[in-house]
Amino acid sequence: MSVNFSFSQESKYHYPDEGLNFEDIHYLFGNNTEFRKAPDTSSKIISVLKIETTLRILNTTLVTLPYHGFKTPFQKVSVNDKDGYIVGELKAREKKSHDSFDYYINYLKADERAYNLLIKDLKDVHYIESILKVRSWKYRN
Repeated sequence: MSVNFSFSQESKYHYPDEGLNFEDIHYLFGNNTEFRKAPDTSSKIISVLKIETTLRILNTTLVTLPYHGFKTPFQKVSVNDKDGYIVGELKAREKKSHDSFDYYINYLKADERAYNLLIKDLKDVHYIESILKVRSWKYRN
């Protein structure tokens, strides 16, 4: 299964289980994301991170949590030289910039259908979250 997301003339395919490049810089999709000491929702919070925070993924744990219709693992990440854990689906699948705005892309699943989530960052003022239906999607968990 793959999802094709088009932005202008450019197309990108996303695969829910695609491998992560640990060298890449990733961005937070979620705002007020809890950055924790351990991969557990009751673990101590190191800090609360804002949308668009840059991070590097160090590894993916076997500890999972249901989020936006997916079973998602906690990921160990590095933010500003501190290591901690976030829920994996709070990381953007992709970041695009257009007309001085940044767009962070992720997905949610409802009723066995998938929807794009598109967050538009408005340069520290606030952000807009849009939900767009994916045309064809067959997801097997």
